[in-house]
Amino acid sequence: MLLELAIGDAYGAGFEYATEMSAHNDLSQYLQHPRHRLGPKRELGKFLEGYVSGDWSKPWQGKVKSKGWMSVSAAITAVIPNHSMSQLLQDCIAFTGDVDTVAAIALAAGSCSEEISQDIPDHLITGLENGSYGRDYLIQLDKQLMSLVTDK
Repeated sequence: MLLELAIGDAYGAGFEYATEMSAHNDLSQYLQHPRHRLGPKRELGKFLEGYVSGDWSKPWQGKVKSKGWMSVSAAITAVIPNHSMSQLLQDCIAFTGDVDTVAAIALAAGSCSEEISQDIPDHLITGLENGSYGRDYLIQLDKQLMSLVTDK
């Protein structure tokens, strides 16, 4: 489910400054793609290019500024070569700049990829604050979101 959320973020970023595209700014195509049909992560940029204008297959280089499309491009660049969540997180941070957004997108995508080992260190999970909308809330919300995904 989180991969779809990352793609939704990319979809929105593709229209961030393209007012001429606003008539096409809907999720009708996006919603037709359940997680199990998205294909290998190496084709993520190519997949997005089929639905969102932009050169999503071009690897990102350098500092990430605050434009949404920059964060999405950097996240795609980080996801494709990585095989573990811990290394993916390190690579997101290495970009510098708006790396929290890059990491959020990339880790959401990585969490749904069978090609990426789910090895986020326990201390990063247990160290999250746990107030009303903290760690336990997010774990429960994630379970609810994932229950909406049905394999056909």
